[in-house]
Amino acid sequence: MAAEQQRQRSLSTAGESLYLTLGVDKFHPDKNPDNPEAADKFKEINNAHAILNDPTKRNIYDKYGSLGLYVAEQFGEENVNTYFVLSSWWAKPSATETTQLTSDGHYSTYRTDTGFN
Repeated sequence: MAAEQQRQRSLSTAGESLYLTLGVDKFHPDKNPDNPEAADKFKEINNAHAILNDPTKRNIYDKYGSLGLYVAEQFGEENVNTYFVLSSWWAKPSATETTQLTSDGHYSTYRTDTGFN
């Protein structure tokens, strides 16, 4: 068990070991100059790395996903929560219509008004 913890520690502190272990080198544009897909994948990996290393961006991604990151780019990181609170309020329907099958085989429809709009 101690040997495994030491291995994890060496991988997490030595960037080159982790870089090679994850196989990121096969996507590096310098090692694959004729492969545009490798360059795109390398950009994607770098973008993910940047998001995961920034606590604010990581928190936004964990809560709201890639849409949250897009909103942060457009309106600022401090406005992301406000954006989603307001958009969820605006998206609420003013009334809901429900259809149920009754015990005698007929359908019953009723409407519930939320009163927001």
